[in-house]
Amino acid sequence: MDLVYFDFIAFTGNGGFFFDGALQLYDLGDTKNCNNILLVNTKLVEAFGEIFSGLFSFGQDIFGNQFVFDQLNNQISVFNIEDGSRTPVAKSFAEWLVEFTADLDYFSGWSYQKQYTEKYELPIENRIVPIKPFVIQGAFTIDNFFDTAFPEYIIYNADIAKQIFHLEEGKPVKLILGSRKQ
Repeated sequence: MDLVYFDFIAFTGNGGFFFDGALQLYDLGDTKNCNNILLVNTKLVEAFGEIFSGLFSFGQDIFGNQFVFDQLNNQISVFNIEDGSRTPVAKSFAEWLVEFTADLDYFSGWSYQKQYTEKYELPIENRIVPIKPFVIQGAFTIDNFFDTAFPEYIIYNADIAKQIFHLEEGKPVKLILGSRKQ
């Protein structure tokens, strides 16, 4: 982790929810909820196992995709919770802030959060989950979304990721979706 990150967390008052909750930055305190950085990372390691190896999450978007310090590659990446992929974004937290704000909607899902909350109540601890997973061409539309609380969305998506993570591109797969609340 880098010092700019710790300065930013101190400046924001120890993380929190931003852009109507579309961006969540975890806090460094001792809370026992969805905002505690150590608790969240413990749940991610438990759910994803080796797929999450070398990563440490500091925040998430509205879909639960994690912003992570990728310790193996010395960079900040987005960890896609549906398929376990890592997409490099920046070499430092300061660079991540620039990239994030340059494409705020892409990185946070803010427009989807706004559309969803026009129709449904979205508790702050909940994230939006696709009914038909994006990884199998599920639509980015309100009709394809439901919301669920921490850590349910992590466990649900980790189940999908574990089924497809090691598959070759284009290889047919039959996903078995676990139970979910709708």
